[in-house]
Amino acid sequence: MPGKYGVTPQGFIPIRLDELVERMHDGLSTGLCVNTRNNPQSRLNVWLTNFADRVAELWEVGQEVYNSMYPSSAEGVSLDHACEFGGSARTDDRRTYYPISCTGLDKTELPIGQVRLSSDTVPQRGLLNFSPGIISLTACNWLRVRLAGAPLHPANYSVTINGIVYRPPETAQALEIEILEGLRDAIGPDVFICYVSEGRLIIESEGQENGLSVVLSSTLTTTEINSTINFGTEDFGDIPLPFGTITQISKGVTGLISVTNQAQRIAGSIRQMDDELRLSYAERIFIRSRTMLESINSAVLTAQGVRSCRAYQNDTNIWVLHRPPHTVEAVVDGEFDDYEAALQILGSKAAGIQTCHCRGLDKNDPYINPETGIDTSLYPEDRAVEVVVLGENNEDIIVRFSRPIDLICDITVAVSLSSEPLAVNAFDLIKDTIRAEMSTQKPGQDVRPQAWLASLYKNVTGIADFDIRISTDSLADVRFITGLGYNFRAVAGSVEVVEAG
Repeated sequence: MPGKYGVTPQGFIPIRLDELVERMHDGLSTGLCVNTRNNPQSRLNVWLTNFADRVAELWEVGQEVYNSMYPSSAEGVSLDHACEFGGSARTDDRRTYYPISCTGLDKTELPIGQVRLSSDTVPQRGLLNFSPGIISLTACNWLRVRLAGAPLHPANYSVTINGIVYRPPETAQALEIEILEGLRDAIGPDVFICYVSEGRLIIESEGQENGLSVVLSSTLTTTEINSTINFGTEDFGDIPLPFGTITQISKGVTGLISVTNQAQRIAGSIRQMDDELRLSYAERIFIRSRTMLESINSAVLTAQGVRSCRAYQNDTNIWVLHRPPHTVEAVVDGEFDDYEAALQILGSKAAGIQTCHCRGLDKNDPYINPETGIDTSLYPEDRAVEVVVLGENNEDIIVRFSRPIDLICDITVAVSLSSEPLAVNAFDLIKDTIRAEMSTQKPGQDVRPQAWLASLYKNVTGIADFDIRISTDSLADVRFITGLGYNFRAVAGSVEVVEAG
């Protein structure tokens, strides 16, 4: 029966043991002119059965080899190998990394693994520095400056910030307060936050981490410097901790005074199971695509901590919504490193195409579309991300992308009771079920209450009918929680359950 077994249009079909035994008996009976099936206890039948069993095992091995070539049917290491053909790989155990603001003395070194921090949460979480760090004037967030000795003539004092030299006016008197205030006025508030307090000149960077590179004259010194150093959790997985809760130094080094977390974490992960790998493979399959948007989506998803990415383009010569002509916008969700996501976008977009975010090309200069009236200032400034990436020729390239904007949805559920007994906590079950369904929403996805009904009827007994109404007061110009809301992620606000009157 050619074509019935082996690799067929229906897939791989193996021959069963009983069919193999029958085929062998047919061949022997024809060749020997004797019915070899007469005595099941004969030596010949025992030999045939054992031999057929080994052949059947080979068919099973062939079927396993065939199945191991496809992500939908492969398992374990075979699944890893199958996914490599699509440019995907299993996500291994990853730690959650926190940028920690470390305050200490200048040139305080933090060798790998020599500093352990703890959170003041319950349960307590430990963090280690898995890469070396240093608290230094050359890369810091803020510093406190004082005179190194008795006041001298103002010409002896200077502060160099990011290559620009600042000096107090020569008309200032040789007094400590006048020298510090003269430096404050020379630096000015336009680029840096600069003020004098308790006999100290405080200089702070605005925005970028470790955005200050400072050189002081020998007549000035520092009392405290704050630099950002990355620490990773001791445990693997996504471990969220609120801002300002990593404050304890369990094991420190000389010169380290205090620590705190004030920046977004880079989420970790647990090694993917086979089912999770298959789902992520389907999302990242276009990493080698010739279509720019699909390539951007797949590339950004490889960055640690990214949960979802949706890219959109404006290939026209006019503004469309908040997107300038010939630009691409990626809406990226998760807890990730902005620079890593920007690198993936830059490497995947076509040459000559600019990147934009929800506020256009400059988050500080909102744009009003004269045709649609859409005002980009309606989008929160912190949702528009601008990252400076170093190009192939060492040039600075600004990569822009958006973080999703939470669209708070108020949900009202009117229920009609059935003849079955109603659970005591039925209303709480309804609320928990809806919140669980809403937690799976990704940016740009339509909110479909109809999809919740299966879970609601399964989890809550005694209900005959659900009437679900959704409303939102946030950005009324967004089509009803769908449509043009590419930058929005719908999240459950209040959930109210009432009996239908």
